[in-house]
Amino acid sequence: MKILIVIDQFYDSNNGTTISARRFAQGLENAGHEVFVMSVR
Repeated sequence: MKILIVIDQFYDSNNGTTISARRFAQGLENAGHEVFVMSVR
């Protein structure tokens, strides 16, 4: 399955939401899904 995660920031691990989103994306990839991220850098 192709999954798009849209989040305001993804690359700086400075809050819990970002860390949770990164773990969620990794878990989905580990389960065999194709994950894309759209965020402001």
